[in-house]
Amino acid sequence: MDTTQIFDAAVIGGGPAGSTSALHLARAGLNAAIIEKKIFPRETLCGEFISREAVVILQGLELWDGFLTLCPNPIHSLKFIFKNGKTLKAPLFFTAYGLSRGAFDNFLLTQAVKEGATCFQPMEVKDVKRLNGLFHLALSGESQEELHASHLIAAYGRQSPLDRVLNRNFAGIKSRINGVKLHIPAKYAPGFPEDEIHIYAGSGIYCGVNRVDNGIITVCFLEDRRGYEASPKMHLKDLLIQNGSFKEIFSSEIFDLIDSLPVYGTGNIYFGRRNSVEHGVFMAGDTARVIAPLAGDGIAMALQSAGLASEALIKLHRKELSVPHAEEFYRLMWKRTFSRRIRHAGLIQKAVLNSALSLPAYAAGKMFPGILQYLINSTRG
Repeated sequence: MDTTQIFDAAVIGGGPAGSTSALHLARAGLNAAIIEKKIFPRETLCGEFISREAVVILQGLELWDGFLTLCPNPIHSLKFIFKNGKTLKAPLFFTAYGLSRGAFDNFLLTQAVKEGATCFQPMEVKDVKRLNGLFHLALSGESQEELHASHLIAAYGRQSPLDRVLNRNFAGIKSRINGVKLHIPAKYAPGFPEDEIHIYAGSGIYCGVNRVDNGIITVCFLEDRRGYEASPKMHLKDLLIQNGSFKEIFSSEIFDLIDSLPVYGTGNIYFGRRNSVEHGVFMAGDTARVIAPLAGDGIAMALQSAGLASEALIKLHRKELSVPHAEEFYRLMWKRTFSRRIRHAGLIQKAVLNSALSLPAYAAGKMFPGILQYLINSTRG
């Protein structure tokens, strides 16, 4: 690594937001660096749902044909199953896709590098300082290094030790809300329809289930651990017992299988307000704000925010905007693009995690059949 090189822009994190940011920057002629702490492909917490908005972005970036070579699984409808077995179902009215994050993230990072971005991997950013108009990033990997950049995008995900380094408002908050993902071979879910996404609700937990690539079923759940002390895997087993419809999609081996599967998860997920710009650092994806996962819009938001953040930095780099105006441009565009859907998704999540609201929610859904479709639309871009 050449520690004397100064990059036009650096991006912390090689996930969808980070790689797409770097791709935009490189296409605009900026010398961009990506710092990613993991070797790809790797799995991470995600419902692995590629929505209509993400599809449109991939097509606009001329990545669609390459995306299809990954064999994503088409999804056309949503089914919500309450704890008592009552069910609401609605068509999506668009084709979504299920694809593992290991495959998707590796694809996007590869495309960014092909466009000219430089990737440092595995390297972790330990500290960020801004001196004399440059960001100085202290890196830790096989050796201790430092990287310099004129502009910086942070796309490191829901949480990182860098939140404390940047003195972010939520650093250290214990939310007691965990997210967990498991990959289950489809042979253990013989009755699960290929073209549907299901959401199963229980006490203090809801779980999304959909098929992705390579014969895999993604089981991704959010749990409220306040008042619950057993392991996340036990919480999932409790949901199998509480929600008979959830148990029915799996074969009898599911309880033992859960114990043997690797877990991809994040603890203490903070869903509250975050600043989209911190000390001159532009935040993208979940680093900027985490949307309730049942909205199925996390990946699309990552791709969209990457486009907005990189647009602001490109304008700044070309001196079309001053630093304060570039920051305000991004804050304003981020708010216009995401605030409404985040607010709606948060309200839906609170209702789903509250078991007392399940019967009223089901009754409302049966009385007004279009309500589920409205909720789908209200969390879209």
